[in-house]
Amino acid sequence: MSKHEIPSWLAALESAIPNPPVEERIINGHKYGMRGMTAKEADTWTQEVIEFEGRGKTRFRMPDNMRAKLVARVLVSIDDIEIPTDRQSRSLLEEQLAKADARIVSELFEWAQKLSGLSDEAIEEAAGN
Repeated sequence: MSKHEIPSWLAALESAIPNPPVEERIINGHKYGMRGMTAKEADTWTQEVIEFEGRGKTRFRMPDNMRAKLVARVLVSIDDIEIPTDRQSRSLLEEQLAKADARIVSELFEWAQKLSGLSDEAIEEAAGN
């Protein structure tokens, strides 16, 4: 097997578990593109919202601007304008979302949770509650 050839077992895994989905929705008259998180990104997010207190105890911790943070990580476009993925652009996006209408940001947040398998129940299960 050459260095660039993918082993058959890895090719089978890649076809069985696809890349995270990308969906589009119209919300409040604007077209948004959103992607689901990878497993690593979802684990990182879960670690950010669960506080480990020791002795096997955990609790849910709501980070500052939680909704804006999650949406800023996975929003890919607005009205067909692609959002850059660099850290500075994502930080600016998070700041702007934190100032935006909570109803719209909450709708985007719930969509991002669903696309990434981050339901409230999944977070509670990860926290062991």
